[in-house]
Amino acid sequence: TAENGDALLLKNLYDGSSASIVGDEVVFYMDNADARYVRLQVLPNSTVNYVEIAEIQLYGYAAGDNQATLKSFALDGNNFADFKSSVLRYYVDLPFGTEEAPMVSAQATNIDAMLNIQQAADPNGTATVTVTSSDGTAQMVYEICFVTLKDGETIISDNKKVWGSSEQEGYEAVNVLDGNLTTSWRPVVSKNTYSLTVDLGDLYHVTRLLNQNYEGLSTDVYNLVIDGSVDGKKFTRIYNSNSDKECGQNLNMFFNAAVRYVRISYFGINGYYGDPINVSDLKIYGVKMQSMIDQVLIDGNLFEEFNEGVLYYNYVYTVTDGHIPQISVKTKDGATVQISQATS
Repeated sequence: TAENGDALLLKNLYDGSSASIVGDEVVFYMDNADARYVRLQVLPNSTVNYVEIAEIQLYGYAAGDNQATLKSFALDGNNFADFKSSVLRYYVDLPFGTEEAPMVSAQATNIDAMLNIQQAADPNGTATVTVTSSDGTAQMVYEICFVTLKDGETIISDNKKVWGSSEQEGYEAVNVLDGNLTTSWRPVVSKNTYSLTVDLGDLYHVTRLLNQNYEGLSTDVYNLVIDGSVDGKKFTRIYNSNSDKECGQNLNMFFNAAVRYVRISYFGINGYYGDPINVSDLKIYGVKMQSMIDQVLIDGNLFEEFNEGVLYYNYVYTVTDGHIPQISVKTKDGATVQISQATS
């Protein structure tokens, strides 16, 4: 709880029932609040009659004339639930067919700070909120990036299988798909590439990936690439940032690929890895692919190995009089196909 001056205005900043425990260290992520005094109340469980605390560290911002942070922002009057003052960029999905971007309003942490809000020009635009401290010495710019979903496009990564190249205890890879921005994945520090792999469970036309970090942690990982695979064995590059783009907070990446497996690899800058990447949440967007092919025939004979979820095949045959096998298909629902036959 926080005591603000002599008024003793008490406010619950944190409910320890969901504490994140790592060994003997307990980390509390609290709501934003202006306070001078902070009281930590520790309630032992039924089997322990004492509590020993070696050290307490508090993190925050100076609440004064030089403060230039937001306390909250709202979209069309509705508060944005996942806001954190330390996160400067947000991505907001809008339904397919949206014609106008929501109106952004905001409240500064220091009521005397100055706000300048530039609304998004269209439903795929970006709104900015510039906060200038009351003494004019500090300034922060928050971005709210709107993305209008395509027809049929949805989040396809929820509740899917995910694994990392490594993981620290309490920061497992499964945390990136749990929908909880207060949990995260952190790999073990090494000189190797850090990577996450998601199995979508089926073949999808993947259109976008949102990489989110809501903990505001420093990181020495500045670049990433994304590879996709149909079978989980052969991966093909589908996105390359091509620059030292800091992955410290939120990145929204667009591409088009027909894949089942998506692998995100994080690299250090100039070969230095230092502290590992921290990823709070991943969202992969796309549309499930529906094959219109019912059967594949080779020289009129049924190709029994055909599976609509597999895009590549090796077909071994014996050459007879220079004949090259000819492919034909039977389609579903009268769909039309275009076939390019092999020439050699």
